[in-house]
Amino acid sequence: MRFLLRPLGVRFAVALFMAGLLASSPFLSSVLAGAEPTTAPRQERSSRVETRSRRLQWSAALHSMVVPGWGQHLEGRHGDGWGYSLLAAGAGAFLVATESARSAAVDEYEAARRRYRAALTQEEMDTARRLMTHYLEQADDKKKLRDYGWVALAGVWTFNVVDAALGRPAARAGIHAGVGRLGDGSPAVALRVGR
Repeated sequence: MRFLLRPLGVRFAVALFMAGLLASSPFLSSVLAGAEPTTAPRQERSSRVETRSRRLQWSAALHSMVVPGWGQHLEGRHGDGWGYSLLAAGAGAFLVATESARSAAVDEYEAARRRYRAALTQEEMDTARRLMTHYLEQADDKKKLRDYGWVALAGVWTFNVVDAALGRPAARAGIHAGVGRLGDGSPAVALRVGR
């Protein structure tokens, strides 16, 4: 597990976690910034909704930086959230499996190298050299697969964050009704079923 934290950096991971906490708590972020929490003056409904939507998008993006799919869950898009979580888990499992296979091939190479150094006859040396070449090629192949795993994980994570930043909250399913007036002043009722 140590090899997973080394490239990402423990400090970077902690910073992302703290950013997610700050994004999820407006009170905590205002206290840490040194400002007194205040209530905003009353605004028009549309501008409040737009501001809330932008805040939700930034918050969702920060949450998705910490855990893939978390931002989509926050927006109410649970299917997308589970999809990104499963894709990231699959890429991570592939990464761990290929690193384990690469490590095993390197260990076999080292064992063949020790046999080569301890060989007394030309036949033993040739056999050990062939094994060294075979395990070195295997280790290189597994390293390439591991690198593909890193690319897959980074791609899923990046698309996850971009989707959370650009996505909109899911509409609630059900029956939506509205009452209003048409352009000529006559009353109107609107009914929408579904999303």
